[in-house]
Amino acid sequence: MKEAMVEEKIKQRAASKVKKTASSSSVESTSSAKQSRPKIKFDETLSIEELFDDDEPAPKKTRISRVDGKRAGSPQPKVIDERVEAAKRRMAETAAAQATARLRMAATKNNSPNVAQQLTSRYERLQREKEEIMKRLEGKTIKTKTSEEEYDYKAGASAATIAKGEKRIAHTVNVTKAAALKLMPLDPYTPCKVPYALRSRYLALFHDECVKFCASEEEAIIQAQQEEKGIKDRAVTKGGYTSAAVHVLKRLREAVATPSPSAGIKSVSHNALLAGRHHGSITLGSRKHIAPGSRVLSEREFYDVLNAKYVLTMDQLVKNGYPIWEDESKKLVQLIASERDSKKKLFADENDYKRVCCRCGAEFSITPEGGYARSESCIHHWGRAFKIKTAGAWESRYNCCSSDLTVKGCCVADYHVTDTAPKSELLTFRETPSPLGPNDARSFKVYALDCEMVYTAFGLSLARISVVDMNDDLVLDVLIRPKHRVVDCNTRFSGLTVDQLEAAECNFEQAQDRLFELVNSNSILIGHSLESDLKAMRLVHHKVVDTSVVFPHRLGPPYKRALKTIASEVLQLIIQEDVNGHDSKEDSSACMRLMLHKVKHG
Repeated sequence: MKEAMVEEKIKQRAASKVKKTASSSSVESTSSAKQSRPKIKFDETLSIEELFDDDEPAPKKTRISRVDGKRAGSPQPKVIDERVEAAKRRMAETAAAQATARLRMAATKNNSPNVAQQLTSRYERLQREKEEIMKRLEGKTIKTKTSEEEYDYKAGASAATIAKGEKRIAHTVNVTKAAALKLMPLDPYTPCKVPYALRSRYLALFHDECVKFCASEEEAIIQAQQEEKGIKDRAVTKGGYTSAAVHVLKRLREAVATPSPSAGIKSVSHNALLAGRHHGSITLGSRKHIAPGSRVLSEREFYDVLNAKYVLTMDQLVKNGYPIWEDESKKLVQLIASERDSKKKLFADENDYKRVCCRCGAEFSITPEGGYARSESCIHHWGRAFKIKTAGAWESRYNCCSSDLTVKGCCVADYHVTDTAPKSELLTFRETPSPLGPNDARSFKVYALDCEMVYTAFGLSLARISVVDMNDDLVLDVLIRPKHRVVDCNTRFSGLTVDQLEAAECNFEQAQDRLFELVNSNSILIGHSLESDLKAMRLVHHKVVDTSVVFPHRLGPPYKRALKTIASEVLQLIIQEDVNGHDSKEDSSACMRLMLHKVKHG
């Protein structure tokens, strides 16, 4: 029974498939607009579940009838036109929306300028700022007249510029005051590093001051020329000339402000008295400029004034780092570092071979024999850092190369150097000898002293001693052979070379003995920062006049003025301008002249 039902179901399913195929083929158009569907092959291998999946009959297809050879359910032409119009509207709206989107994207795009546009805009901005600055300056500055406006003439004037009937006036050359007076520097054609224009300028300034106290115009010209020539002969650089000229000008102005007591006295000749009081209506008197304090001091007077007013006290000796005895036994010297040397290590233990370079600050080591543990070059600045005003602000710059503190150095040396000495050197100090009696000629002597030092592996070593008396005569000038190997002669400051030291005439002890022939413990020694010289000579001496203390720095200790600056300001003297280095004789002479000037003028 069941098998019969299955067979009946298969037959119905097959008939239904055949009927569907027939109906679909009848609907197709004869114009082959549509492709025929593939025939469905009857598959007899159907499962029982597939046969009974669908008990409901398949839905009936809509029967299609032909009307005038067309499908009965096909749309009418009016409907087609409406659909076409709707499609066109959709396409137009889509195109408009896309265009609007593109415009929005273009508007929101970042239009950053290129490099050329940036440079152009920056140039235009700078030009506008420049114009604004110039407008502000024009309102503040005073308008100067040209030569044509000042003298009411036109360059290249012709007859057409003269009004009819007026008299023509010949144009004359404007002659300067210096040219009218024939005011020219002496030996103007001598080779010199100072420009001629600078010399002429200061010569004119000197002449203006000399006229105020000289008897005649010719005398004023001669004195101004001699003052200028003296500066030119001493100056080696342009800066040195300018500094000395400023001080000479200051001295001349002070001479005018404080005339001598004899300024009112007139010298009259015998013939003028016989001729009468007003004979010829001429001036017979002359006013001479006499420098104040021109009297001659004796050596004893000079000694007494220095001893009473300018010799350093024991407290000043200690504060400035002068060597003094530690106790009454006078075997060991006590050296208290001054404020300026408070960060320096002056002496080291015998077994301590580590050193710090006093030029570049690098650490290095030495050997017991006086060599170097490692060979290194020293990159340093030979000058000092000073505060100068640049662009409205104060900053520190080296006076050797004008570079700031970030530059490591401007010159290179073969070795590092140090001013640290072994502590055993404290036992080698000697005191100047006591007077031999009341008639010892050395007791009231005044000398100025300066030393030159060189660098060894064990610190500074004495290389030269120069001593001058109050008459500026060189009484002692000796070169010393150092005890240790010289690593740097310090030629820039000492002026010494290795060949000179090798040919030196005496050793350290002999140089001390030669100095003791001139001085004893009562003699007065003058020097600039003399504590360094006494340390180098290994001497203890208490009667000392220090020019760095007599002429103090405006900021006070620990700052000290340079000897070159003091000599230029007080004496109008240019020193230390030699390219070959300093001269100890020149420095000691400058110290003596400074103290003579101080005693005479106060």
